[in-house]
Amino acid sequence: MSDVVEQRIIQQVTAVLKDAGVNNLSVQVEKEAYFQHMSGLSTGFHEVLAMTKQMESMKYLKDGTCIM
Repeated sequence: MSDVVEQRIIQQVTAVLKDAGVNNLSVQVEKEAYFQHMSGLSTGFHEVLAMTKQMESMKYLKDGTCIM
């Protein structure tokens, strides 16, 4: 995921939450490398399985934007 796409995701999520009345927020975008790193650690099977299922449920737009 490019930095441009990451910034776009952060801006869009921030705008939606501010429209909903949330003013104090932090948006974190987790990248594929994070999931690979976690699966390489001594993470238990159930945690890796849960992360994998979460990744499979993500939907990607044509521009690479990921919607969870």
